[in-house]
Amino acid sequence: MDSSNLWEQNLPMAARYDMRRDDEGYTVFDIWTGWPALVKGVEQVGLDIEAADDLVDLLNILNERREPIS
Repeated sequence: MDSSNLWEQNLPMAARYDMRRDDEGYTVFDIWTGWPALVKGVEQVGLDIEAADDLVDLLNILNERREPIS
């Protein structure tokens, strides 16, 4: 496989977002920075488990498609 064209190939990217327990529920965070994910400028903290899990899935799909999250 020619590594010079990796961005042009349709390879799955590693997950960038995950969730962890916090004092109020769950935080969705950026694995690369450790900081809470921002959606429309709002830190994604204190979420219930279902919302956090769904948001992790959505953010990772958007990241894989290289779509803005704002």
